[in-house]
Amino acid sequence: MFGTRITARSLRLFKVLGSGLSLALLFSLISVPSAQAAVGGTLIGHKRIALTAPVFGATPSTTVTDYVSPVQFTGTMTWEGGTPATFAASTIYTAKITLTPASGYQWPTPVPAFTLPAATSVTIDAPPVSTISSVSVTVVFPKTTQTVDLLTLQAFVPAPVAGATPTTSFSRSQYNGEVAWSGSPSTFTKDVVYTATITLTASAVRTFYGVGTNAFSHMGATTVTNPAGSGAGETLVVTAVFPAAKLTTPALTASSVLISAAYDGTSFTATPSFSTSGGSVSGAVTYTVANGTATGCSLSNNTASATLTALTAGTCLITAIKAADSDYFATTAQLSFIFYLAPQSPLIVSATTTSFVYDGSAFSVAPSFSTTGGAGTGAVTYT
Repeated sequence: MFGTRITARSLRLFKVLGSGLSLALLFSLISVPSAQAAVGGTLIGHKRIALTAPVFGATPSTTVTDYVSPVQFTGTMTWEGGTPATFAASTIYTAKITLTPASGYQWPTPVPAFTLPAATSVTIDAPPVSTISSVSVTVVFPKTTQTVDLLTLQAFVPAPVAGATPTTSFSRSQYNGEVAWSGSPSTFTKDVVYTATITLTASAVRTFYGVGTNAFSHMGATTVTNPAGSGAGETLVVTAVFPAAKLTTPALTASSVLISAAYDGTSFTATPSFSTSGGSVSGAVTYTVANGTATGCSLSNNTASATLTALTAGTCLITAIKAADSDYFATTAQLSFIFYLAPQSPLIVSATTTSFVYDGSAFSVAPSFSTTGGAGTGAVTYT
């Protein structure tokens, strides 16, 4: 009656006291243990669900569990509408999750409100039928976005230069930035070390979720740090520490006496005789080289008198680097050097047969061509 079990002892007591005993009194004499006490086990205190949020292009997760150890509950899940091979862009995804207490644990009454920071909502569909029964949960995620992948900042946050005005905000296609400088300077002061705290806000179709720890960079900074993107990934703070501010570095120009050379019959080799003008007053100048259209470009040393060689014809790209001094940062300038193919000596063609008389059926003959002169290993063809 009313879901209460009447024991044999209760019935005997009912008979002794008489049929006039009220049901209310009878039930007050009957001990009804609570469901929670009957089941036993440690009450679950964890609320956060571990599930990777949908990100455009990512493979959907199909596992779900407790966020921290020791695990107090486990789970299974499905994606509403079926599990896609990868998440589509601009799509709202819903996960249907079933959570079950781990061995030795039971739900408190009422079951706690679960959390998943990257989700729009986390809803318990219905309370469990007992403290060890499964709980059905629906998790709705915000519209999918792409992870930010523009991770260099030097073009938008210039390094401090003495006398220059600090950048305080900027905009990129993937995010906007607000920059706070240590000391809040109106202009940068020479020899002062500055730290920029850069607060980034993702655009509507981007997220910092999935950006790794210290993934951002700045070529002019001493150190650049950022935490991994988490949650909905709407904002991320990047901290950049710069070397002591110096004066604006004068422009550097690089040139060479020779700007091209032809193959010398053995190799592509030349001594261009490099020089520079401009830049800082006292910084030492060195030179490096990289392949342009030529391959195997190299310098015999890093000085202005270095010998330049290449394996093939084409362009070698030389960079002049003027080192920093007490007042100016290092600066660079580029120039190019072209290696040409060498001209061949005159090519002479001959044939064993130089004329032919019509044979009554066709004008056809095999002249047996040959050549002399020229140079190199190039194949000879005839047209």
